Amino acid sequence: MVLERLRSKSRARVDILEFNPWEISGHDSVTASFFRELAVLLNSNHPESASTKNRVLKLRAYAKLAALGGAAAKWVGKAMTASGRVEGIVIETAAEAVSQTGEVIDKAATTHEARANTSDYSLVSLKRSLAKEMAGLDAPILVIIDDIDRLTTDEIREVFQLVKANADFPNVIYLLLFDRGIVAGALNAISGNRGHEFLEKIVQVLFHVPQPPLKDVHKVLFDDLDAWLAAEDVGERWETQRWSNLWRDGLSEYFTNLRNVYRFLSSFGFQASQMRNEGTFELNPLDLLALETLRLFEPSFYEIIPINRSLFLEQWRGSGFTDKPDVGKAKLTELDRLLLVVPEGRQERLKEILKQLFPALFGHVHPDNDHLQRSLRVGHEKLFERYFSLGLTNDDIAQANIDALLKNISRPSVFEGLCKHLAGSDKLEAVFERLDAYRHNLSAADFPNAIVSLSNVADFFPHRARRDFFGLNGLAYHWRLIYFSLRKINTEQVHFDTIRNGIKNSHGVRLPVKIVNNEQRNEKRNAHEFLVAEEHLPELRALAVEKLRLAASDGRLRVLSDLDNLLYWWKEWTTEMEVKTWISSQIKDTSDAIWLLRTVLKTATKTSDKTVYTRYVSLDQMATYCEIDKIEKLTRSLVLEAQDKDNMRALRAFRWALKWKTEGKSDSYHGDNWEEDGPLTEND
Repeated sequence: MVLERLRSKSRARVDILEFNPWEISGHDSVTASFFRELAVLLNSNHPESASTKNRVLKLRAYAKLAALGGAAAKWVGKAMTASGRVEGIVIETAAEAVSQTGEVIDKAATTHEARANTSDYSLVSLKRSLAKEMAGLDAPILVIIDDIDRLTTDEIREVFQLVKANADFPNVIYLLLFDRGIVAGALNAISGNRGHEFLEKIVQVLFHVPQPPLKDVHKVLFDDLDAWLAAEDVGERWETQRWSNLWRDGLSEYFTNLRNVYRFLSSFGFQASQMRNEGTFELNPLDLLALETLRLFEPSFYEIIPINRSLFLEQWRGSGFTDKPDVGKAKLTELDRLLLVVPEGRQERLKEILKQLFPALFGHVHPDNDHLQRSLRVGHEKLFERYFSLGLTNDDIAQANIDALLKNISRPSVFEGLCKHLAGSDKLEAVFERLDAYRHNLSAADFPNAIVSLSNVADFFPHRARRDFFGLNGLAYHWRLIYFSLRKINTEQVHFDTIRNGIKNSHGVRLPVKIVNNEQRNEKRNAHEFLVAEEHLPELRALAVEKLRLAASDGRLRVLSDLDNLLYWWKEWTTEMEVKTWISSQIKDTSDAIWLLRTVLKTATKTSDKTVYTRYVSLDQMATYCEIDKIEKLTRSLVLEAQDKDNMRALRAFRWALKWKTEGKSDSYHGDNWEEDGPLTEND
């Protein structure tokens, strides 16, 4: 405000030196920095004038004489009378700093100046001479020193040493801005605990800046946040009611003065800028706002959060055996213990903030995990880490990728290009797992093209025999996006038309087969779970078979990752002979035989203290596809150990199956050859 007023007065010439000692805190001497900036200011007005050069010369000489004085450039300390009253403080510049200043002013004076003959002057006479030079300045110098209370105790003392020692120079006015209590406390050690009295001896006019009304303080904060939220990628995940709860019950108490507001906005703006990614903000704005508040104003507790991940994220409330009230009680007790690092008066407010950030900690089952994920909330296990690293790790899935896929799901060629890029970085499966949280969010306008897009990419989507905890593999996520989105449309005819058109217009095979398979009736599924009426199934099956036949003829079918499953449904929907004829056309040499064995290879799992696997081949199933004797002859000469891991497992399982058959064991016998993962030798 002072600067704005002075600069608006065109006829009131004042040279202004804004000296910010906190910017050089810990790296330089406060005094040295001050003289350096003063010399630059003096030299910049009239660098070629004789008077300017003379002032710079005398300032240099003054600094050098002070340095030569040695002890005169040190703190002498306080002088006390017998009665204990403070009679005066000898305050002079620090010797090291003044020595540095001589070097600084050497450079400012340039090569035109000669060295001063300091032996002709005393420190007092030189200061008097310099004062006369300063009195001849065309305009006074206003030295503004802000945020003094942000310095260390020693640096605060050095600032006031500086001011006291140089306050009597004419045409130099000091405007000091500080928190009086903090500065007085720093000066207590050199004034017999009379820091306030010491300030009065230095400061001629003391102004108390009144605290602005709270609503004005909050307006500064809200105006800045509103400007930030105006960006679509940020504002789209802003929840007004949740913000109201966070602000009213927790955050408001941290923003009672402008200093806290400006400190927060500066830090928050930087942190937020790190998480913009291709038009997407990768965090929930409310969660970032709340956590940044804790980081600045409750740092001791903030540091506790990332090292207690399970405490904050794991849900204990459920139904039946999943409800664990004892666990919940223990978690809340542990939270109370951790909160002891926070002053008692702020603990309850901090709890209210944590309820909004980590609902599972308090046993809240709403919002559910899908909502937490869609909203990019810190309370979701897959998003937690990015809030504390403020960046995406190599394994993390950028929300920008999710948003791009959702935006383009009705544009098959663009969607396929995006998926191929993700497949190249080995993140496609993880992305589709994240997409599952949006399975209720596709609109009617996305169909039938969404089915085309998903069907096309499903064929190069990796197949995993091992499934996640809920029994889902990669292709299941494609189906769920279709199923749950179409369930919102309560018209069977629309379901049928949409699915039929989607399959027709796609070039995919795997997903059309899965869609038709999932619509087939069986006694374990209720009628309301189906999307299409039973009378429409034959037409959909015919479309799926058409896709299988086309892929078989152009060579695509052979390389699909879950071919065994596709062959089964092809056989079920047509004839065994049709499939057998195609396979026979594919088996010409040893490599083709190994290809078939790998196709029919299955995995059984057993879990106790660890999970182990065995691989096996069903000869009964193989017999529906090919002549087993032909496969045995083609592979008879192969050395097991000479094969790569996958070929070895398939060939070994086939040979075991042949051996067990000669021993009279059933086709369902899998042996007892379990492994954690790696290959076994034939003798294992």
